[in-house]
Amino acid sequence: MKTKKLSGLLVVLLVFTLFLTACGQEGTKNNEKDTKVIVQTEQTQSEQKSTTKKEVELPKPTTEVTSESVESKTEQVTEKVVTEDELQNSGLALIPLDELTYEDVINRPAGQFLSPENVESVQQIQQKKIFASQVVPVLETWEAISDDISDEELEELYIKLNTVGGYDYTPLDSIENFPYLIFKEDKKDPFTNRKIEDDLNVNIEIVLDASGSMANQINGESMMAIAKNSILTVLEHMPENANVGLRVFGHLGDNSNASKELSCGANELIYPIEPLNVAGIEKALEPIEPTGWTSIALSIMNGAKDLEQFKDEKTLNILYIITDGIETCGGDPVLAAQNLKDSGADVVLGIIGFNVDAQQNRLLQDIAKAGGGYYSTASDAANLTMELSNIHSLLFTNYEWGILGDSTINAIENKHNSILGWNEHTAEYEAGREVDNIAHLCNCAEKGSYTLASKGAQIISDKLANRLKDIAKSREDKVKELYMAKYKELEKQSKEYIDYLKTRTGETVAIIPSTSRLDRYAQRNWHRNTGGDAESAKEESDKLREEQSEKVDELNKDD
Repeated sequence: MKTKKLSGLLVVLLVFTLFLTACGQEGTKNNEKDTKVIVQTEQTQSEQKSTTKKEVELPKPTTEVTSESVESKTEQVTEKVVTEDELQNSGLALIPLDELTYEDVINRPAGQFLSPENVESVQQIQQKKIFASQVVPVLETWEAISDDISDEELEELYIKLNTVGGYDYTPLDSIENFPYLIFKEDKKDPFTNRKIEDDLNVNIEIVLDASGSMANQINGESMMAIAKNSILTVLEHMPENANVGLRVFGHLGDNSNASKELSCGANELIYPIEPLNVAGIEKALEPIEPTGWTSIALSIMNGAKDLEQFKDEKTLNILYIITDGIETCGGDPVLAAQNLKDSGADVVLGIIGFNVDAQQNRLLQDIAKAGGGYYSTASDAANLTMELSNIHSLLFTNYEWGILGDSTINAIENKHNSILGWNEHTAEYEAGREVDNIAHLCNCAEKGSYTLASKGAQIISDKLANRLKDIAKSREDKVKELYMAKYKELEKQSKEYIDYLKTRTGETVAIIPSTSRLDRYAQRNWHRNTGGDAESAKEESDKLREEQSEKVDELNKDD
């Protein structure tokens, strides 16, 4: 009996030992799995999410960051092959109201076709007709949509409609675009903290995205053609003593996965940084066509190397990147921008997001922020030229010094009031556009509806249209709240700045004028107090809108 009990005990112990061994092996496997992380196939930035994922080993800690660590190696896709376009469009989503910010609103990309004005007039009727003639044919290619779609599907439909005819919100002028003073004693820009020097030697490298998505059209013109024209327009107004070069990326291969390696390696200085030659740059730009992938990280690194040759103390080096999307070549542009900032290279980084969506916008902002640089967005030809013209404000080195007195402070205050008046007018106008815009789109899509141009696309019911308008109403209320909060913030900042100036009367200052909205290259005549009231600001704003409407009609008169 004792022998049987002993044998039984030995069996139990043996089984238990085998069990522990198996658990240990499984634990080891689990620990190995814990050293891995799910990341996107084309890793753009550390916080970006993607629908295509695979397992890769976590990198080992390193104390030195090199260009190799910024450029990720091409990884083999385990689930599916993705194209550049799929990566660029993976972040399209309707931002929840409690997360929506003023920046999200103004940076939302415009639709393919410009939304009509919401002021009843003969011109607006014509604009509605043009809008419908453009939008209906697009919507007619869609399948009819059920009334019973989920709330999530409804939001997707809302976004999809806005990609066709979404309204392009106008931003308020930020405080750094108001006229302000530089104090000679401080010798730095009070808004950018950039060191101020008289008569700087200026070197500029413009980097142009030639990825495949730049072939997309806005009002019948490719984004690449728009970008080329905007660059040349801005260069024509550059100081003659500026050195300007041009780099492009993504201009070889195509945006398929098969051509990714070729395209991501295509990052080329097509015109060297030398005394401004608009004709030479135009000739270099002419053969460039949008084809491939987006290599922002490599562009930052290469651009910094291009500017390394200019290291004189009285030198201003500017690197400006125009892109319509996020990194898709596996690099880490945030890290590249941070390295540029930490290197002491003293390069001013600027990024323009051209017709980007909300997710792309946030990621591009992260890059500019990491590099201590500037970021702005543009949704069409006029806005891109306008944003590129900000380079001119960076080039402003013709300072005229004088003594700060009451007359100068009053002139600055009047100009602030003028811009605040424009901001208030803009905030009131923009706050009422969301519902009106979705109503235009629903009219083009509804069953049984008739537009001024033709019968509607017949793809949604009146019930579904009302659900879409409910989304628009809730978002319009939020947009109004955000615009007015921003206006109040700017009003407060302006008052605080004027009060601050009054504490420094008698000091030596130079004026940094604001820029006229009707002529982005003409400095406002601050000492004559031109247009120094809210009424003239409103008139200028109305004139802008009239010109914009005329442009819409001209662009579409043949449709």
